[in-house]
Amino acid sequence: MGSVRDLSFDAVLGIGSLSPWRGDQAIAGKVTWIGVGPFRTRGSGRGSRVSFEKFLLLDGQGPLLASEAPALAERFYVRNARWVLRSYSPNEQRELDRLFAKLLEDPRCVTSRRTQTGARQAAHREAGCRTRRPRRCHSIC
Repeated sequence: MGSVRDLSFDAVLGIGSLSPWRGDQAIAGKVTWIGVGPFRTRGSGRGSRVSFEKFLLLDGQGPLLASEAPALAERFYVRNARWVLRSYSPNEQRELDRLFAKLLEDPRCVTSRRTQTGARQAAHREAGCRTRRPRRCHSIC
């Protein structure tokens, strides 16, 4: 991702090239990974280090982009877009929304510990416990 890491985005869809390097032919034309809800930490070199609230690594097991999102595939594979932030057509946006919804339901999709901790703390506050640390609260919480 390089310097693109520091741009403002909500989610990332990683796709395999139609002409991948030798040994990587399994990812050709496929969705290889998705990340939703980025959070950044200081990185070294080419930009911030980016982690995601939700992440799914598919590699060669992902769906073909052309069959799931033909308009997006045309944009990347025919018109040679490298990355897109905002200028999606309504059709491309529908395809993206549908694709993300489908992939986020995959059982292999992981939620970061940071998100899990936030949910645990929210449940802790809703329970009305007075301790500041959910791990040390009473069993009634």
